[in-house]
Amino acid sequence: MSNQTRKTYSWTSIVILLIIFWPIGLIMLFSKLSNDRTASFGGGSGIIKFIGVVLVAFGVIFLFTLASGDASIATTGIVLAAIFAVPGFYLIKKSNQVKNSGTKNRKYIDYIINNRIHDIHELARRMNVSQEVVIEDVNGMINRGMLGGARLNLNTGVIEFPRPKPRQEQPRPVAPSTPHRDQRPMHREPVQEFKQFEPQTIRCTSCSANNFVESLPATCEYCGTSLHKK
Repeated sequence: MSNQTRKTYSWTSIVILLIIFWPIGLIMLFSKLSNDRTASFGGGSGIIKFIGVVLVAFGVIFLFTLASGDASIATTGIVLAAIFAVPGFYLIKKSNQVKNSGTKNRKYIDYIINNRIHDIHELARRMNVSQEVVIEDVNGMINRGMLGGARLNLNTGVIEFPRPKPRQEQPRPVAPSTPHRDQRPMHREPVQEFKQFEPQTIRCTSCSANNFVESLPATCEYCGTSLHKK
């Protein structure tokens, strides 16, 4: 199972630029949230909130310049406080949005992928929202590659998936035959047998989707996260 994921900025570079020069950091953050599917499942919400709190703290520190009694210093402090605090409060709000969106998307994945509920009406009932909201949410997930190769059939109100390819049976290794020779026992060093990977279903730690994995390394078909053997 292979998956192509758009390359995005690392969280480390985003964090550094948000602290040093937040306008560029915000641009990189928006790019990360738009292209990184793990962010669609709440990934990075904690980091975003932490940076927001740090920026707000800097803003509060600059407000203490009001106690200096110098008008020019106080004015500069107010400006710097606004420069840091405003994006800080925005990031705190954004982190909550990312977290809530991730919780919602994981619910969709659990119903659609793990429990195979593909009917829009039933999804609306379980998500406790209208069918229009489900259609909008599912279309958004499909457009971002979060539901594999699925498509939404509005005529039937069903999410349709391509038929899975038939699984090929792995040939069992046959031990080579040895000619009949001296039957006297020979001392041999114990050889550690290589245990072949058995195809199995692995649950993604990011989006909670069940992925059938035939070989490793592999990535989640729905969010692009690396999958590891249980």
